[in-house]
Amino acid sequence: MTRPTGSTNALTPLLYDLPGKVVAIDGRDGVGKTTLGRYLAWVFNISLIETDLFMIEGTGSVERWTTDIDRIVRLRLRKPRPVIVEGVMLLELFETIERQPDFLIYAEMAQHSTGEAMECLLNAYEARFDPRGRANLVVSLEP
Repeated sequence: MTRPTGSTNALTPLLYDLPGKVVAIDGRDGVGKTTLGRYLAWVFNISLIETDLFMIEGTGSVERWTTDIDRIVRLRLRKPRPVIVEGVMLLELFETIERQPDFLIYAEMAQHSTGEAMECLLNAYEARFDPRGRANLVVSLEP
């Protein structure tokens, strides 16, 4: 992955401003959201919540432990420091926990493919939430 310097420049004013804010990284599975999130968390010395760790992918469905994710976000924002939350279909998760990100990054990768069941879920999610169109910053990552 190339170093995303444009991302750090765009986020510097936001992530050094207190109180805590939620920076969300959305995008399809396998495009590099977690790597980007870990990099930004390291650069800015802030927390990262990897929501895919709280997800079970079934045939044609995704289940998340939304109560746990919401509790962790609330606890991390008490510091008060910004927190990065990353995962697949993140805007749907935020709707469920009744929270809005303060800044939305949409991560994408050229020539990326997913499994057929996940592809259907992602297409429906993108049609409903338009994460790329709503993003404050779109980052194209390279493998």
